[in-house]
Amino acid sequence: MDRLTKKRTWEEAQNDLSNEMGYIHIWKRLNEIENILGDGYDLDRLRELVRADKEGRCRIIPD
Repeated sequence: MDRLTKKRTWEEAQNDLSNEMGYIHIWKRLNEIENILGDGYDLDRLRELVRADKEGRCRIIPD
């Protein structure tokens, strides 16, 4: 899944909103992500899992 926003701060993006996706796209993506994650999730834990995966410290075993 490709990211919808550019990797920059809100302050940077705010000055150039015409080049950012509209709110409907952002809402749809956030909704899709939260449907996958469920009602309660910990962003710090998810960040650590992604980091560990990139560094080869964990492996996801397919079904």
